[in-house]
Amino acid sequence: MRLELLISKGAQMYQRQQSIVLVCLTIGLMVFLLAGMSTNARAQESYPELLRLTTRFYGAQRCGADQHNWVLADNPVGTGCHWYDGLAHSTDTDLSGGWHDAGDFLKFTLTNAYSAYTLLKGYDAIPSVYPDQDDPDYSGQSNGIPDILDEVRYATDYLIKARVDENTLVARVGGDQDHDFWVTSPYQTSMPVSEGGGERPVYAAANADICGISTAALALMALKYEPFDAVYAAECLAAAESIYSIGLARPGITADNFYSDNTWRDGMMCGAVELFRVTGEQDYFDAAIAWEVQLGPSYWVLDWASHHDLGRHSLALLGHTAALSNWAIDVDSYFDHLSTATSVNGLIYFSDWGSLRYALNAAFSAALYYSLVGDEDCRDLALSQLEYVAGDNEYNRSFVVGFGVNPPGLPHHKNSYGRQVFDWELDEEPLFPLLGALVGGPTLEATGPSSPGYADEIEDYIGNEVTVDYNAALVGLCAWAISEFGDTAANPASPSISFHLGANYPNPFNPHTRITFSMTRNAQVRLDIFDPAGHRVRTLLSGQNYQAGTHHVDWNGLSDRGQALPSGLYLTRLLVNGQTQSNRMLLLR
Repeated sequence: MRLELLISKGAQMYQRQQSIVLVCLTIGLMVFLLAGMSTNARAQESYPELLRLTTRFYGAQRCGADQHNWVLADNPVGTGCHWYDGLAHSTDTDLSGGWHDAGDFLKFTLTNAYSAYTLLKGYDAIPSVYPDQDDPDYSGQSNGIPDILDEVRYATDYLIKARVDENTLVARVGGDQDHDFWVTSPYQTSMPVSEGGGERPVYAAANADICGISTAALALMALKYEPFDAVYAAECLAAAESIYSIGLARPGITADNFYSDNTWRDGMMCGAVELFRVTGEQDYFDAAIAWEVQLGPSYWVLDWASHHDLGRHSLALLGHTAALSNWAIDVDSYFDHLSTATSVNGLIYFSDWGSLRYALNAAFSAALYYSLVGDEDCRDLALSQLEYVAGDNEYNRSFVVGFGVNPPGLPHHKNSYGRQVFDWELDEEPLFPLLGALVGGPTLEATGPSSPGYADEIEDYIGNEVTVDYNAALVGLCAWAISEFGDTAANPASPSISFHLGANYPNPFNPHTRITFSMTRNAQVRLDIFDPAGHRVRTLLSGQNYQAGTHHVDWNGLSDRGQALPSGLYLTRLLVNGQTQSNRMLLLR
């Protein structure tokens, strides 16, 4: 049954809200991450490849002198760019690095932060399916860190730099002059400032809207990177807390001709809740709740200007079920944007500019919502948009470069085009294919260079534009689809084994519960309990050998130190032969 939570439907809204709370309390906000048997060929064969390509796309957006940008690897002019960034600022600071925003070379703190946070939220929800198939230099060797974190680190490194002093977070590097010449970034770096090169202009200072989402990205990176590099995680946390303080001192919207937010409280809410998850400091949690209440529903869709859904997912993980009510209203509205119009039939359609971006953002939010409350309609909605992008559409084509049938070949991207000329030469194809890039997508009406529908044309800076925020939700949605429908390819080095982590019983519980798991053959097993902040609080099994069959393990609600743990959500994670499954359970004392 579809959600019936529109404000005009007061009775239905109240009933639905009560149902949400009941579901959350009775099943403990269980995440449906069980990798069951599936006959879905696309899920088993294509989604892992789509996850790999769309993650790797971020390596083609890297900016800086020694950034291993793979799309520039064979560029005849060189591979480094914009090493002068920051010299134009009064602090004469280093602002090199980070991600180019789009097919041009402007660098926005907002889109770096939003994209990093969205990517990390996918990893936050479903960490087990993200592979480690390469290192940051693309040597072809794994480095013990999931590839998604390798890519996000380029953004968080930059966010740390963008805090140029205790009172200032830089908002943007580069300006309109960047758009005037169709050349690669190494070539443009050697051009005068008036032509987008040299010591590019620096725009400061960011207000709470950008400070909040930057805080969220850095704090969540601190939480997720700590098992791999505690020193870097601490650096991210210190920067997050400092930037959060800047945001408190600068409430309001950052004026910018390129990206303009409509509220600042959503970013600060996200920043506060992620800081709480890392530090456990109650003031952060209280602030996040206060901003969430002030915000109400967004009446828009998840994007760089509207982060409500991501922060509310984290609040729900912490047991704050009230956040689900406002989120549910917005998720319900996504169904109302499903189009039946020619040229965008089957698409969750919000805007001509980056239509696929909005559709996938809505789908990712619906997938996260489904993972918490189990609404099957949300599951189907999320899958439909992923399938649309992968090729199930009226065009019978993929919208991701290098993936599927008849993918785009002419994305609007200067580095991919690979030529040092001052004209378009639009009759030629890009020298360096921009594999993994999601294009803007079809339009309902003519907008700028776009006619209704979709045409694969490099001059179409709307329909064939690519940006770092376009790909972000798609990466998380691929991971969700793998977890939901099964994955045989995400970790090909590990021998396949079928196993299942069952629901604990009772759930909710106080304080004893039984955890059940089964395996089809003998294997080593690790079973851990994590708190909502992602900290391991109890190891029930630490690598013991178990025979094939069904097994039970009891937990008494105590930590490894014998302390009684407080009420709240806890994650059970089962590790078998390098593969994981997780469930959530609710301790109510």
